[in-house]
Amino acid sequence: MTKRKGRHLAMARRKPLPPFGAEYLKRHPHPAIKVALGARAWSFARRAGVGRVMILPDDGAPAAFRWPSNGHPALVYELGPPDDNRLAAMARELLAAGSPSVVAIRYSLLNTSDCRLFFERADHVA
Repeated sequence: MTKRKGRHLAMARRKPLPPFGAEYLKRHPHPAIKVALGARAWSFARRAGVGRVMILPDDGAPAAFRWPSNGHPALVYELGPPDDNRLAAMARELLAAGSPSVVAIRYSLLNTSDCRLFFERADHVA
């Protein structure tokens, strides 16, 4: 392991888990990561059950948290008005944390699936 990579891993361990992150890891020790963000993320997570999805708080930056991907794919639920920059930042952070791919599902305020977006790490593209 290079010194640079070692420093990056040490810094990542110091970051806090996102809301419901500890409960999520207890429930799914080797999970495909599930993250909710947007105006209705908290109510979505409560309905799903504590520990079934982690939350990116409205006032939090994706880089402020440790996303325990364990090399598994990630699923992001965007709940509320679309925010391309925030969604792209979340996808970048999950990919940097080791997820090989990120699927984002956007839900409008009418609670219907508007579109699905797919992000993939460059080193996984053939």
